[in-house]
Amino acid sequence: MVSLTNLVRRRESPAGEVDAAFVGHRHDGLAPGFEPLADALLYSGNLEACATEVGLRVATDGVALDQALDDLAATYFAVGAGQPGYRVVRALCLAWNEVSLQYLHGLSCSDPLTGLASLPHLRSRLDELYQSAQRDDERVDRTHVLVLVELGPPVDPAPSIGPTGDLSERFAELLCLVEVAEGLRTVFSCGETLASIGAHRAVALVVRHPDLGLTVESLRQLLVSWSRTTVRSAPRVWTESLPPRHELVTDLLDELAR
Repeated sequence: MVSLTNLVRRRESPAGEVDAAFVGHRHDGLAPGFEPLADALLYSGNLEACATEVGLRVATDGVALDQALDDLAATYFAVGAGQPGYRVVRALCLAWNEVSLQYLHGLSCSDPLTGLASLPHLRSRLDELYQSAQRDDERVDRTHVLVLVELGPPVDPAPSIGPTGDLSERFAELLCLVEVAEGLRTVFSCGETLASIGAHRAVALVVRHPDLGLTVESLRQLLVSWSRTTVRSAPRVWTESLPPRHELVTDLLDELAR
């Protein structure tokens, strides 16, 4: 339970803002992970950014969403800030949901919407390739390559206002990801591993061959032709070499997934 006496001695201005005239043991009794938000409330920090940070942390720690929202309300009550606003609650929920979706997608071999394999599945496939190459005295970086597709920026860069605009933007982004996945399946239709990597990227693990450059260009032209009817610019398409040693693959994938 939050200790109001130990947390902060305060007074509230007529506008409801917290005046931290004296701050004592301000983190006593707060739920773990909510300390940055308490500080932001006391010192007029960026509440949405802090709520996002808190949402990511508590989700990673396995805290249920209803408990996280209760802890959010308790943090506001403890510093005398009333009830959390819509944008703060939304930021926490979106961050919590992002971590949860990443976990769920990791449990499945493919995304139900795009049909692309998950990042853990891509890692497993690469593990198999490197192990096989080691047995056969070959090098994966000479036999295979990654083809990356990254969603282009929105055609209209103006930020959307309100929950309806945010949902519309996310829906448009998902439609573009579906188109990218379909384009990859159209061009790479011989059993290549196709996966999502990061929030805005997809990847194909393909065999190197003399016509690879033409194949990649065909994919680029196909996606460009489709992007003319969407709300985002043409995707970026490029190849990424695999590292010569297996132990470097994780670092490469982590970098590409950012």
